[in-house]
Amino acid sequence: MPTSTIKERPSYSAGLPVDLEPDSLYVSTIPLTQGFHWALIHVDPHGNATRHHWAATTNDPHGPEGYVCQPMPNGPRMKAGQQPILAYFKIPEYVPIALPVLQDVCAAAFACGPARSALQNRAANMSPRTWITRVLARVLPVPAPPQRAVEIEDFVNAHSHGYGDAYARAFLFRQTYTTLVLPVIPCESPVRAVPSAALRRPEQVSLTSRGPTQCTACHRTRPRVP
Repeated sequence: MPTSTIKERPSYSAGLPVDLEPDSLYVSTIPLTQGFHWALIHVDPHGNATRHHWAATTNDPHGPEGYVCQPMPNGPRMKAGQQPILAYFKIPEYVPIALPVLQDVCAAAFACGPARSALQNRAANMSPRTWITRVLARVLPVPAPPQRAVEIEDFVNAHSHGYGDAYARAFLFRQTYTTLVLPVIPCESPVRAVPSAALRRPEQVSLTSRGPTQCTACHRTRPRVP
């Protein structure tokens, strides 16, 4: 079970809702000074969403970390609290599992014993990103190749860099950034990133892809984001 269950407080500044499909699993990323904060978003058959991530379990960001499960009573949104969400990346081959099963997998991903500090965890290559890769390796269906979890990690990381640049430009010019929803597709396949269904105003379209682009995650380069 999770180290901590934190209830998400409703906020008028949490951004508009984002439509995610029932019985699905997504990876979301939030821009940080260096890199991103990664989380899994589980959506059950009724559309109820929960956030699962490796995070601080106290108010001290450098303190102990562990698996945190957060109910999302207001559903997926464009922000997590005050933090913008760059994108929700759908895992296409995910086979739906019950929430308690996912929680058990998440809790066992890092068998590190007592909670350790963020600094100790990073030294041991334990981060929100590597935690998600371990969880995905355990929840993807058996036919999936062993390297698929790593391919998903590379895809999300590469595209998040591009979307992070788009968010930075939007912030600089006081424009609105629209959270994207897109599938994690095989490398070298065309992909179209679309804004969330809730927001498609003309002034926001320039921040998203205007057409098919090539996934370059396998080359460890940043994708083109106009």
